[in-house]
Amino acid sequence: MTVAISGKNVALGAIIAAIGGLLTAIGVFLSWLDMSAGDMSEGGNGIELNAGKIVLVLGIAAAVAAVAWALDLKVPMLPLATVVIGAAILIALGLAYFTDILGDNGSMKDVIDMGSVLSAFGGGVSLGIGFILDIVGGIVVVVGGALGMAKK
Repeated sequence: MTVAISGKNVALGAIIAAIGGLLTAIGVFLSWLDMSAGDMSEGGNGIELNAGKIVLVLGIAAAVAAVAWALDLKVPMLPLATVVIGAAILIALGLAYFTDILGDNGSMKDVIDMGSVLSAFGGGVSLGIGFILDIVGGIVVVVGGALGMAKK
């Protein structure tokens, strides 16, 4: 499926995958974990973590692959590459969640442990918009690549 842009046909899957890659790259710089108590709130973004840096690189790679696909460069299997990159984004986010956020030695574990203390003050700890945006971006990259792989 293609979309006409400035007189040129561009694969819809490439546009969707590029948007997903950009969402993922932006999400790394936003809050991955939020804590609040009363009028005070604090957050930690993904770029502070090694997994966040990996997600950033994968998001940029997804956007670059999608742009190469949209420009119809003769690189083989770009739709498949975007699906693989999107899956890698989701795997990296899953690992970040279970190691850095929930893990016993995770860098954000202390914030999670403070959740019970914060709840006594009417606050709490929750996933931030950046982490959620990264998950959505990874899914969008996979969907874009899958559209390109679908039979015409």
